Amino acid sequence: MRNRAEEADWAVKKGLENRRSLLSVRDLEIELDARRVKRGGERLGLTKTEFELLAYLAKNAGRAICYEELVRGVWRSEPSRGTGGWFRCA
Repeated sequence: MRNRAEEADWAVKKGLENRRSLLSVRDLEIELDARRVKRGGERLGLTKTEFELLAYLAKNAGRAICYEELVRGVWRSEPSRGTGGWFRCA
């Protein structure tokens, strides 16, 4: 029996011919170095924050991430006091 992370089929690949890091799941491809995202072969137009959030969650697939870690990892700032919570990356 596979766990959720395996079912999501996340893989980190290195494109040797173009030296780009690629995260992929099903029909979603995230080119980290080029900062591009494609779904079903079609390029998606994401803001910088949307891209950072998607890439951070993809890199941490299968683990629970607390609010504070997400704020530090994506926005690179300290979270506000009194906030909190957990997120699960499938």
